[in-house]
Amino acid sequence: MKLSEVINNLKKAKKQYGDLDCVYSIDDEGNDFHDIHFTPTPMKKDSDGLFYLSEALLETEQKIPTHICVN
Repeated sequence: MKLSEVINNLKKAKKQYGDLDCVYSIDDEGNDFHDIHFTPTPMKKDSDGLFYLSEALLETEQKIPTHICVN
């Protein structure tokens, strides 16, 4: 899912339900939920499929993030 889709879906939910607290599920079955505490983090996925946080982007040749981590 692209960031624009997430933002649009969140805007629709806010309009319908108000400014609610946000949580995330620990898995796709909803076995547990936790509050979102952090702002989105830019990350880079390398050719091996490994993700690097924004600090590590400074050490890569391509400093442009490929993904956004929401928590």
